[in-house]
Amino acid sequence: MPDIKRAELDRLAAIRDLLDHGDHATQAQLDGIADQWKDRRHLLRPGERDEEFELVRADGNPLDLHAPRWLCHLLGLRHKCAHVLVRWTTSGLGRLLVLQVRSWSKSDSPGQVDISVGGHVVGKSQSEQAAYDEMQEELGIGRSDLIGGGLLRPAGYLSELEEHPSKNFFNAEWRDVYLADLNPGHFDNVRFNDKEVAALYLCPEPEAQRLRQQGQVRIASALRQYLERCIQLPSTE
Repeated sequence: MPDIKRAELDRLAAIRDLLDHGDHATQAQLDGIADQWKDRRHLLRPGERDEEFELVRADGNPLDLHAPRWLCHLLGLRHKCAHVLVRWTTSGLGRLLVLQVRSWSKSDSPGQVDISVGGHVVGKSQSEQAAYDEMQEELGIGRSDLIGGGLLRPAGYLSELEEHPSKNFFNAEWRDVYLADLNPGHFDNVRFNDKEVAALYLCPEPEAQRLRQQGQVRIASALRQYLERCIQLPSTE
């Protein structure tokens, strides 16, 4: 397959600026662009799954537009994600943050310490259900493993733009962030079901601020930006 030419990348950059994360797009435009570039998608964004994302405004409200995953990441179209910070209290170490180490095969932030669970909200799914689904997929735990009958308490949101031009990766996300406390006796239920998680990083809560500030262990942007607010929230016990 031939390489992407500089002129093509310049055309995509112009489209990216025109659409402004989807705020200035129409559905007809998005469909036309997807059709125009579909034969190049595997070269531009290799390995992207076939999923449709609903686009949202800068305040997280829906735009009533949708686009395939590869196009969202190619053009920086703002879409929704759900993240969960899982905490686990032990008798010896107190409350720990159950952080994940991202798989080395991930296209973004491979091998970095990240928030416990994170994933896209696909189609017209709701963020809370997506959070439960991702928690099951990435850590193998469900509602019955959480204190309070599995109710995830909203911890807020985070809006972020992450750009890696060398990978044609322009990621604009609105992240609904939830907090969950793992039942003390249920840590053994944790499993890496989908191989997206390489390991766990169990961080004592008093050390979380130092983890965020140090520079030796690589921290994914979502965790770095949201960690301080999450650790200030009271327990759900």
